[in-house]
Amino acid sequence: MTIQARDLVYAYLPGQPVLHEIALSIPQGKVTFILGANGSGKTTLLECLCGVRAVTAGEVTVDGAAIGLLRSRERARAIGYVPQIHEPVFAYTVWEVALMGRAPHLGFLSRPKEADWDAAERALESVGLWALRNRPYTATSGGERRLALIARGLAQGARYLLMDEPDAHLDPAYQHRILGNVIRLTTEGFTAVVSSHTPNNALLYADWVIFLANGKVIMEGPPTEVVTPGNLERAYGIPFEVIENSAGRRAVLPVIMSF
Repeated sequence: MTIQARDLVYAYLPGQPVLHEIALSIPQGKVTFILGANGSGKTTLLECLCGVRAVTAGEVTVDGAAIGLLRSRERARAIGYVPQIHEPVFAYTVWEVALMGRAPHLGFLSRPKEADWDAAERALESVGLWALRNRPYTATSGGERRLALIARGLAQGARYLLMDEPDAHLDPAYQHRILGNVIRLTTEGFTAVVSSHTPNNALLYADWVIFLANGKVIMEGPPTEVVTPGNLERAYGIPFEVIENSAGRRAVLPVIMSF
């Protein structure tokens, strides 16, 4: 069982869809990258897959259940969503942000119990933020905020973690720390979906890649088969080349052209 989309269509305005008849199945227990240019529909697709947006047509299912028919509490227990930008109004501590992930498990006006505190502690330890638990979330770096939001998703007990550009605006060390954590989590039974603007990160960290262009899936498959010069040019509109070292590790670079 997994997250699936069948003939998914989404339109912000009637008659002007931004996602067109998307059909996909997220591989269970793997890291899936969604690549595509600005405006290709990556964020909108993630929001449809996690139920933040109701699809205009078609269907999204989670473990066989239509996501639109799930109560918000049930949906939150299954899927954790890490947005690209999150600016809280109050200076909650990193600990409190992680503990918020337990909301789907609490009754109306009930307080967290020992099991909830334990889940938040395990989540922060899992992403390496336990030492920062008492720091205001607003006083953390961009990378630490992404990790805190991942911890919130883990505390939810969610089986699926959907992340919108968790590697954006971060230095290489933090990108590696976050995406390395994502890989480790999949070895523990989680399923991860990551939208990204960095094809080389897909080559390094992904098990499966979905390419979007103009709101349509143009290709999907293993990274080495999908992250190719032809698909990159089709998605981004500029030529690319592949470089490879003696160990067979690959990277892609834009072709330098005269201006």
